[in-house]
Amino acid sequence: MARRIFLHIAFWSAFVLLHASVQMAFAGPSDMVYAWPMRLLRFVGSELALLPWKMLPFYVLFYLLVPRYLGGLSAERQDAKFGPLVAWMLVCILVSVLGYRSMIKPISLWMYDEVPAFNVFSASRLLYTLTDILPALALASTAKLLIGRLKSQRAYRSLQAEKRDIELGYLKSQMNPHFLFNSLNNLYGLARKDAAQTAPYILQLSHLMRYVLRESQEERILLEQEIQIIEDYIALEKLRYADRLQLRQEIQVTTSDIRIPPLILLPFVENAFKHGLSEMRFETQIELCLEANQHQLQFEVRNSYDTDSGGMESGMGLRNVQRQLDLVCGDHYDLTIRKDASFFYVRLQIQLDGINQ
Repeated sequence: MARRIFLHIAFWSAFVLLHASVQMAFAGPSDMVYAWPMRLLRFVGSELALLPWKMLPFYVLFYLLVPRYLGGLSAERQDAKFGPLVAWMLVCILVSVLGYRSMIKPISLWMYDEVPAFNVFSASRLLYTLTDILPALALASTAKLLIGRLKSQRAYRSLQAEKRDIELGYLKSQMNPHFLFNSLNNLYGLARKDAAQTAPYILQLSHLMRYVLRESQEERILLEQEIQIIEDYIALEKLRYADRLQLRQEIQVTTSDIRIPPLILLPFVENAFKHGLSEMRFETQIELCLEANQHQLQFEVRNSYDTDSGGMESGMGLRNVQRQLDLVCGDHYDLTIRKDASFFYVRLQIQLDGINQ
């Protein structure tokens, strides 16, 4: 409230000073006998005396008529109320013009020790006053509407950011149990084979858990962190599928400070294992290729699949990561998903310059 009052005072103070300066620049001989500071002070006093009548239409319109006739109404009902609003606004402007003219004699007497010889309420004088009041109304209205527009935009952006964070958190909460469930299954299979070798892989599982519960909440993480967690995940999957897996990895990263949104690459790897190895009784091929520099990241996953299962295109994890890419990368990514008779392909390209601005 205090800030709003300050802005109103600042606006009208600037308005008065501007008008007084213009009048001083075109002052007549009777005003030139005064030094410029006194001359400016006299015109400021004159403008302050007339200011309430210039302010009246603005405050009546925005703080009385608009809330009463248009506030909280549908578009149809607003149309019906528009006529009365205009009528009352015209009455307000007429009152302001008459009030403005009533101040002319007192101001003239104060400034020049005489009253005007002409009729201050003549039609021409009323019209002249109207051309002084309407610009004040227009300027103040423009300032208010502009400030209101800026506030609305900030509120909208804040709401969109909040919605985005909530939705992104929801998507991550769907993914996290999926990763942990598969990893626990891997450890279960290892424990049945050789319980003594389970401990190191429980540590790798803890890395996975820490990543999805902590690091994944960050807006950006180092690419090498995502690569490390992918390697931990693959190590756990190798324990489960052993000789059934033919894996080829190719990673080319030119710099160590590349940052990406978390949980962008791992879900594609997880889906390749889920819909490749877990749905096939025999040997499965998975190929991972990652190339990244300061400007662009390209990630490709290729896996064989059981043709009877339809591939991995219906997986919840894949749909979620596509939605996550929309939220965190906007228009700065390209995702291609296709399959042929034997293999499923995913190719992700991200313009890092765009998402890290």
